[in-house]
Amino acid sequence: DVVEYFEKLGVRSDRSKTIKQNLQNSNTNATALFNIPDAKSMGKLLDPLMHEDWGEIFQNIVQTHAIIQKDRMQSKGAVQRAAEAIKNMDNSSIRRKLFKLQQDVFLQYSKAICSDLTSPLSWEYSFSSLTQSERLDVNTTNNILRKTVQDIITLAQGEEERLGNEVTTVCLQKYQALEDRWAYVEKLPSPKKENSCTQQPILSNSIGIEGTNRGSNLVEERLTHLVSTAKALSAFFRQQIALLTDLLNKAQNPQAMGLDFNDFPLPFNESLLVNGGKRANYTFGPIKQVERALKKAEEYKKEMDEGKKSSECNKLPVSPAEY
Repeated sequence: DVVEYFEKLGVRSDRSKTIKQNLQNSNTNATALFNIPDAKSMGKLLDPLMHEDWGEIFQNIVQTHAIIQKDRMQSKGAVQRAAEAIKNMDNSSIRRKLFKLQQDVFLQYSKAICSDLTSPLSWEYSFSSLTQSERLDVNTTNNILRKTVQDIITLAQGEEERLGNEVTTVCLQKYQALEDRWAYVEKLPSPKKENSCTQQPILSNSIGIEGTNRGSNLVEERLTHLVSTAKALSAFFRQQIALLTDLLNKAQNPQAMGLDFNDFPLPFNESLLVNGGKRANYTFGPIKQVERALKKAEEYKKEMDEGKKSSECNKLPVSPAEY
């Protein structure tokens, strides 16, 4: 195998014969070849008469191939591990129960608002027979739906916990099995938690910041400003994500994307592809509207009041809207 490997490198025929003869005489197998410590030893093994620069070139080629071979061994079974992880994500029993409960919510609500239909087969309302006190109100509706909605919440919370623990562990294992690739992920720099901010620095005269005196609801003002900014940048953002994804899917290797070989020496692993046989794919969700974002901001405001989240960034005030 070692001899055939060097033959496939396309070495000049006269030198190839010498390399082949020396490899056979030394009975060098792949393990011994990969364990050669330096360029000088490589040159001595292949052809003591070759220039020392060739020893370094062959050493680099062999060591790169050793990395790839090791990665291939680690990648065995990657498809099966990925399939197992996906299988664990779906809980068909809970899915069916949730579907039934959602049907129950619809049926219970429909029955409540349509209780005075003139006929089971008619969608005509007979409001004239309903007094004001008999008409459906918020409290009555809450009482009708409370148990079913609580059952949905309980099941959903259980699934959330399962996905966050059991399934996350299984999904992580399929990547951690690729030991060398995972080692590169672990080496990626991470920002220090102390004295760092994930929010953009906010100037004190920004829209919706305490002290600007621009309106009665500063958080809503700030959210309106941020939503408008997001909408303005949406087309550009989507284009950049599309270009980046296209570049990743078409690149022959990480270096074609401008990444340094020392940091990304391994080729793309084509055994872990997303739907459609691509290395990466994407979908865009809608930009969160002010009304929905305002509810989340109110939750973050409580956390800021309790000291769980910082109320300033880089010594400048932060609105709950930033979170």
